[in-house]
Amino acid sequence: MPEPKVRLRAFEKTDLDKAHKFYNDPELQHFLSINAVMPLSREEEAAFIESCINPKDKNTSYTFAIETMRGEFIGGCSYMRADMRNRTSFIGISIADKRYWGKGYGTAAMRELLKFLFLEKNLRKVLLEVYDFNKRGIACYEKLGFKQEGCLRQQFYRAGKYHDILVMALFSEDFNI
Repeated sequence: MPEPKVRLRAFEKTDLDKAHKFYNDPELQHFLSINAVMPLSREEEAAFIESCINPKDKNTSYTFAIETMRGEFIGGCSYMRADMRNRTSFIGISIADKRYWGKGYGTAAMRELLKFLFLEKNLRKVLLEVYDFNKRGIACYEKLGFKQEGCLRQQFYRAGKYHDILVMALFSEDFNI
């Protein structure tokens, strides 16, 4: 097994400055939300981090900070809408520091999140939604074993045209730890 590139940890208030800078980048926002790309105030980012520090219910959702093994904050990943009866959850990720794009950090963070969800939370299936134009994300998910299960056609408007949202899933038995 290769040496880990990242660790998942709790968000801290000290992440605010970097997070505010990263998540105000229009290129990053382009991949994260179906909403119009708009600036985020420092207060909005602080409120988000506060909600990560004090989540309402860790059983159904939680957002981890992603940091390099050198301790540098580079993004976040989460599980949400966890359904413990059916043992499923949706997940999401953002490598917010663009210096780490295309270098395997997203795949490494996803692998850590999936290990946690399958081995600690005992989930059997993990789902995600990805925009059809996010080729780097789709390649990452396919590398980890995700398969497309559906497509929400022309689901949202961005940059002058409508785009699809792909629904992908991975079963625990198909995940190579």
